[in-house]
Amino acid sequence: MREYVVEKSGRSKCDVLWGVGCSDMELKYVDKWIGPNADRKKDVIMAEKQKWDKEMTSGQIKNFAQVKQRLMMLEKILSNFNNPEL
Repeated sequence: MREYVVEKSGRSKCDVLWGVGCSDMELKYVDKWIGPNADRKKDVIMAEKQKWDKEMTSGQIKNFAQVKQRLMMLEKILSNFNNPEL
């Protein structure tokens, strides 16, 4: 039941710093932005976050939970961007 609530609400326990509590899909998304082959450009990540913010406020959301999860992960990445462990 807990997994269902997490999935439908868009909440995530994913720790972008260590990868703990992340699903395979979340890990792929994080890897896209800060993985070993990623460019790691803060302005590009911020632009992606703004794109999803705009979609959330547009009222035309196709998949609320997925958008919410992406926003949360991008916020965590940005807040830890200068952390050497990232």
